[in-house]
Amino acid sequence: MAAVYVYAIALIILSVDWCMSRIMVFSLASDLTGGNYRLLRVLEHFPKEEYIFVMPKDRKKDMLKIIKKYEIGEDIYHIVNNAYELKEFGEGNRVDYIEYGFYVVEVAKKLGCEMVYFPHEHTYIPIGFRLGSMKHKVMWTELLQQTPVVGSLLKEDGSGFKLLAENLKIHGHSSLKIIRGYLRLKVFKYAVDDTPVLAVSRSIPYELSRLGVDANIKVVEPGNASDKCLFKGLSRDYDVGFFARVVPEKGIFDFIKSIKILKEVMPNLKVFISGSIDNKNLEKVSNTLRALNLSVELQFNVTREEKFKLLASTKVLLYPTRADAFPTVVLEALSCGTPVVAYGIPAIRFNFDTPAVLKVEPLNIRGLVLATMQVLKGGLWEGLENEALNFASRFTWDRVAQAEWSMLTTLAKK
Repeated sequence: MAAVYVYAIALIILSVDWCMSRIMVFSLASDLTGGNYRLLRVLEHFPKEEYIFVMPKDRKKDMLKIIKKYEIGEDIYHIVNNAYELKEFGEGNRVDYIEYGFYVVEVAKKLGCEMVYFPHEHTYIPIGFRLGSMKHKVMWTELLQQTPVVGSLLKEDGSGFKLLAENLKIHGHSSLKIIRGYLRLKVFKYAVDDTPVLAVSRSIPYELSRLGVDANIKVVEPGNASDKCLFKGLSRDYDVGFFARVVPEKGIFDFIKSIKILKEVMPNLKVFISGSIDNKNLEKVSNTLRALNLSVELQFNVTREEKFKLLASTKVLLYPTRADAFPTVVLEALSCGTPVVAYGIPAIRFNFDTPAVLKVEPLNIRGLVLATMQVLKGGLWEGLENEALNFASRFTWDRVAQAEWSMLTTLAKK
């Protein structure tokens, strides 16, 4: 009998040690943005017994539908399907978000986890983490996949509020929204305080510092990766392509303006626009193309296989993004041997030190046109193929996951 008691006690001790070594990864993902896809691919490479993945019940349900719709793969489906379910997140206000962050820390405490890891940006949930951490002695950190509030700096002259206001104005924000943005940045600074947080790109601490926020940010290097291109040696049937979430901040209307000029010089230009899109932006894009009398092939909400086929079938990806930190689609294009033309925002400058990514002054439509013509005329796109492939080969999911997990476990031991 004594031996049974000793054995039972040993099992309890081992069980507690196992729980206490785990990190809780908490996600609000409900759609398949580049950042959410990155999260799921990284989780595939984390040591399975040393973390627990948790999601709100409603967000998990939405995510599973998206994974099936776009045929992302069984491994990723199982990761989401096996996620520990939290109470529904729903639609809330600032107080609700703070309370939810506090609740997440409480769950982490009950599950015996040492740390809550939140691989997203959010203004108010981290306040709940901070308050919950004070009460329950559970550490927390987050992963910044964009610069909070502003997304990216399109203009870099100046600093502080003036710089924030100038950039938000470019994005079409009113004076009231600019003030709210400034307050949200202050809230972010308060929530994070001196807590070490991770970032996918060196552009994020740079941009925050320019905006007057000096946080304790540790950059994951490499911060992003790409799946291997599924297609090799395809005919480059398209001259120019665009692939992203089809929203203004990804530069879709800058792309359309550029194509209008390019087609005046090269009337037989074959062009596609692809990516995820909602009804509101579909109407805007369709109306703009119609008003400009532009013939462009539209292929929206495609599977990942179809995405890579498009990227491997175009001579150049024109991606004038206005808000990014380390864009996955640029790596994906390069992995298909396809050069990229993009605005030289910090996210592009800091992460793509390769001639296969041509960088243009932000908001310079003429510059986009000239750089694209440079790639197309004289067959430069063929000469850049090997450079693109070699550069992309350095960014693998196992390397990203190893770097990220190492940083998380180091923080958890402090």
